[in-house]
Amino acid sequence: MGRRRVRMTNKPSYRFEDYAEPWEQRKLGEIVDITSGDAPAKFFEGNTPYVKVDDLNYCDKYLTATQNHVDTSYKIKKIEKGSVVFPKRGAAILTNKIRILNVQAYMDTNMMSLNTDKANLEFLYTVISNIGLYKIADTSTIPQINNKHILPYPIYFPTLPEQTAIGSFFQDIDQLISLQQRKLEVLKEQKKTYLKLLFPAKGQTKPALRFAGFEDDWKEVKLGEILVERNEQISESEEYQLMSFVQGKGVVPKSDRYDRSFLVKDDKKNYKKTEFGDFIYSSNNLDTGSIGFNKTGKALISPVYSIFYSKTKKESQFIAILSQRKEFINEMIKYRQGVVYGQFRIRESDFLNISILAPESNAQEALINFFQDIDQLIILQQRKIEVLKEQKKTYLKLLFPAKGQTKPALRFAGFEDDWKEVKLGEYCDIATGKLDANAMVTDGEYDFYTSGIQKYKIDVAAFEGPAITIAGNGATVGYMHYADGKFNAYQRTYVLSNFLVDRSFIYSEIGRKLPSKIQQEARTGNIPYIVMDMLTKLDICLPSLPEQEVIGSFFQDLDKAIAKQEEKVNQLKESKQTLLRKMFI
Repeated sequence: MGRRRVRMTNKPSYRFEDYAEPWEQRKLGEIVDITSGDAPAKFFEGNTPYVKVDDLNYCDKYLTATQNHVDTSYKIKKIEKGSVVFPKRGAAILTNKIRILNVQAYMDTNMMSLNTDKANLEFLYTVISNIGLYKIADTSTIPQINNKHILPYPIYFPTLPEQTAIGSFFQDIDQLISLQQRKLEVLKEQKKTYLKLLFPAKGQTKPALRFAGFEDDWKEVKLGEILVERNEQISESEEYQLMSFVQGKGVVPKSDRYDRSFLVKDDKKNYKKTEFGDFIYSSNNLDTGSIGFNKTGKALISPVYSIFYSKTKKESQFIAILSQRKEFINEMIKYRQGVVYGQFRIRESDFLNISILAPESNAQEALINFFQDIDQLIILQQRKIEVLKEQKKTYLKLLFPAKGQTKPALRFAGFEDDWKEVKLGEYCDIATGKLDANAMVTDGEYDFYTSGIQKYKIDVAAFEGPAITIAGNGATVGYMHYADGKFNAYQRTYVLSNFLVDRSFIYSEIGRKLPSKIQQEARTGNIPYIVMDMLTKLDICLPSLPEQEVIGSFFQDLDKAIAKQEEKVNQLKESKQTLLRKMFI
């Protein structure tokens, strides 16, 4: 059944004082009462919580609230408060979502509960969490846990007093975590209060609370009075290395993106020189954030960018903060020439002629420092994301066969068959969108996928998920989205649908294989792009469908964890935008 046994001794290597007795091996079924979820023939809205697998995503340990509440005229068994609950089938088993039910509730058929009066509840929760549901489950096909898996499973139990001591110890740790989370919520509420006080109310020009020492009105100046264009082009050297200007990040080393050094055919080509603190923008991508200042230092970037430095102190950094306001971008766009995406142009002379309101230099510096602190919080959160992404890279190497191999180095229990190499086009339909990138609308009904990272909206749908979209050209060529429901796509965006394989699995496999193929085979011209046969003929390795589903679900959950961290970053950025709206006149 694909179950792995964990070898244990009858004494742990570390114990609390005063406990010396050997632990007793017991069958789990001797300790707990098992209840599976149920579904009556008809539900009525009510006040009793009804637990579904998705509810486990919205709590860490104790499950108190549910999304669904029911009442029923049928006699189905309620799950008692103080039960350990977890998913009994599907990929959620692999994520080890185990919770303690903190209310009496009904439970969905995809759930199972364990209740006991023969063991300490906190200890039981801890030991089950430590084992991992996947070790108890049958994973030979779709992961599932039934009574036959629970009843005979061997677990070492200490005496009840030692169970209580261990359970209390881990409960204290969990409570400490909860305390820190509550402190965080208090800080967030405090921040909301300061956001109201530190920024002008509607119709006002001064906030109720200001940084000490600043009382003067802001003055109108032209950008040309405080900025100077930097337009020196040189070839790459050890001192000035070729870098990228990344939306939302600024100047970063090339290694932080797809390696596109293969696109550079002329080693003597000249690029624009930039220094620390320079203000930089791209006329083509203002709307998506290709604007900001150089936080890295000496570098070379593409000549398509416009670069400026401060006449006196840090005006360029102040303008970089100001440029994060929509009002500033809208003012710049007024001067944009051209009607075709990729050929937009805002002349440097027009930019320098724009008028803005600015405080005196010391006030500017105070604002710069303030927002640098906010940015540091965002950076710390982004580092958490990077750790998750590195974990994903590691798992991708281990859970997929290496080149020339037919089996991965690491496998989920119960899977031993060789993988087979096939072509992507044999296992899904691949098409392209038909629309121009400018077809997007502000408040459209459907998602619109282009060759960028951001999703847009449109009023007309041409595809229906489940699907995967792949950016077919530009700086983000190869970038993928899951697409569900009705949607539409840009003419250089590839749409994969009608899968004969697990979608989540193939998403991970494409993400593993496609970047290197792009590097080797992408047509370059002026803009890198991929063609249909690069996808239809992409070599992919396939295990059995059950193993695909397990691996796909594993990586989908990992992607969700990454997305959750990214959402935290986005929330910080939204808070920053609120500050920007309120801190500037």
